[in-house]
Amino acid sequence: MKPEDVVSRIDKLFFKESEAEKALEDIEGILNDFYKPKELDTTVENVTQFLRRIWERYSLGIYVDVFVDFARAEKALYGFGENYRDHLMHVFNVHLVGLLFFSAILKTEENRIFELLKIKKEPKTVPFPNQYDEKLRLYYLWCLMSTFHDIAIPIDYRTQLVEGFGQYLNYFKIETGEFYLKFPFMTRLDVDRYSDMMSKLFDAKLSLSESNEQKSYEVGQPNTAPYLYLRSILAGAMNRYNHGVLGAYFLFKSIEELFLSGKNLRPKYDLDLCSITRGGEKIELPPEKKAWNEKLAKFDSLSDEELADTQRTYDLTRGETRDYYNYVLKQDVARAALAIALHSVDPDKSPKIFPLKFSDFPLACLLILFDELQEFYRPEGLELTEVVRCRKFPDIDSTVEFLNGKPRIKIRASYDLQRPGKKREEMLVSKYNGCVRKSTFKANGGTIGNYDKLVRLTWDHIFKTIKKKIDFRTEEPLEIYVKVTIEGMDPDGDPLEHRSSNWNHSLDT
Repeated sequence: MKPEDVVSRIDKLFFKESEAEKALEDIEGILNDFYKPKELDTTVENVTQFLRRIWERYSLGIYVDVFVDFARAEKALYGFGENYRDHLMHVFNVHLVGLLFFSAILKTEENRIFELLKIKKEPKTVPFPNQYDEKLRLYYLWCLMSTFHDIAIPIDYRTQLVEGFGQYLNYFKIETGEFYLKFPFMTRLDVDRYSDMMSKLFDAKLSLSESNEQKSYEVGQPNTAPYLYLRSILAGAMNRYNHGVLGAYFLFKSIEELFLSGKNLRPKYDLDLCSITRGGEKIELPPEKKAWNEKLAKFDSLSDEELADTQRTYDLTRGETRDYYNYVLKQDVARAALAIALHSVDPDKSPKIFPLKFSDFPLACLLILFDELQEFYRPEGLELTEVVRCRKFPDIDSTVEFLNGKPRIKIRASYDLQRPGKKREEMLVSKYNGCVRKSTFKANGGTIGNYDKLVRLTWDHIFKTIKKKIDFRTEEPLEIYVKVTIEGMDPDGDPLEHRSSNWNHSLDT
């Protein structure tokens, strides 16, 4: 698809009315700039700024510096590892594909958003002036999980960094020690709490509570096998510095610091606030949050430094901290964090968790699926300009069809790769065969003879991983079909495609 075609499919209602035009222009500009080597540094900056605006919307803008440093760390990893792959643009594209998917299925089935994706509008007790409807709550959840899911990826490569640096130091006969990570004080206690919230949600499988007027997600009790098993897996993954579990921890910690540990600079997000004073003017804030928008309008244009220079009083009996903890942190943030953690857990080492059922965890399954299928606009190699993956945005079509009155979500994706050139193909095949001979990674079938075979092996691995992680039994509502070509031709003359085991041909038109 062309950039303008991609943008035209995105539902503007995911954005605030004042932000929609700018956001879509930014997305189209980034897509147009991909694969222009001289523009790549600019593109990295544009992607970072795009993420900044997402986080500012949710009062998380101060953490954009993390991604700035993340991009710098990635440049070092390109130098130390021939096979390192980009993750900054990867994150952007995973986020974008999610928006395309949601826009497509909700165009006709918005009234089925809970049945399809387990999304309900926020409870009235959420302590902010405006509660999210289903679509805005979906966008909030997807922003958290898609933009944070690889935030800790450089930590996964700490060994390669040390080995690469060690090779350099060897020229000077200097020895280097093991890379050691020391977490902040009391982190283990925090991780235990966060693991508990994720495990309870994993056990509950996102069922709804019918016990009050405003429905909410039901959080399970910590006595079942799924709860205990996931707790153990998360503990082991943390000990190995798994990037998904670390990313989930970082998401929890970041949001807790902003909303629960201290005062939030933005008054409308400052929980249990009852008055604010600046320049001698004191504004009393009533418990009814909807009245705050007008009262606090003058603070919207103030800088963080100006907002910090305010005097505030609080009334903890208002219960806003409690409601935020129960209805946002334990539910939405935990849901996003759980998806982030699960996306990087090895299904071969944790067979009791996988495959995940879409009917239980739709957004976690979608994060895993789109993360695996993100084989486009993704630099890799020794330099940022050395790009060897698909250089076209794939044609992705999502529809909701019905079988015996029950909705079936069908995703069709078509990837058309560009040939990198004869010399480049020979180099890639040679590098792959060299890795096989050195046994530096798992390889199926030994050495290969051409680039088409390399493409086939790459996608066969992707399809196997998806099959291991996502349950595609007949009763599950998610179906996928993926076809891969090279400049319109089947690799080696044979079709390269994958249909999930539950793909229903009777629904094809």
